[in-house]
Amino acid sequence: MFSIVAKSQFINGISANYGISLSDLNLESNVSYFRDLGAKSIVGFYSGINIESFEGKYLAFVTGIGFYQKGGLDKFNDESSINWNLDYLTIDAKLKAKYRYKNLSPYLLLGPRIDYMLKHGRELDAINNNDVKINKINYGLRYGIGLQYFIDNFFVGLGWENNYNLNSIVDNNGKSVKPEFTIDDKTMIFKCEIGFLFNK
Repeated sequence: MFSIVAKSQFINGISANYGISLSDLNLESNVSYFRDLGAKSIVGFYSGINIESFEGKYLAFVTGIGFYQKGGLDKFNDESSINWNLDYLTIDAKLKAKYRYKNLSPYLLLGPRIDYMLKHGRELDAINNNDVKINKINYGLRYGIGLQYFIDNFFVGLGWENNYNLNSIVDNNGKSVKPEFTIDDKTMIFKCEIGFLFNK
């Protein structure tokens, strides 16, 4: 998954990231019996590429693009359930605070993200109409922690990242589908990475 990137004073390194997403859905409504979607967490796939640039001793700028899955399992009983599957392209730009000690470097991440829905299951098609808005674009913040280990110009690492949403996946105004409700997600990512430094 590595891309060929020209060495420059601005780009410090590139990494390929693989892992899993852990996600569940939440339905919010002003009707008490309709408040909880009852969704359990599902495990999805995550992959992406990060480029680190403008590196300082303690700070760097990280941009990323990747693919990951959101959703939830809505289980009514032992024999009936709905699996909400949502596939997204995700782009983020994060400030990285780090501390290098010999070959180890723990870090913190924080920055904005935008997700574009590539695919969704038939469950969303069933409620899709003029009054129920499915937001193809979700946006918010992404923050996380991680640890990298360096071997010459190469490095490997482990990381955890979490989403904070600023809009919902579904908005329903309650005109044709009652009651009024919104559906949003809680999604986190567990990843491993392998990368290369252009400027050691």
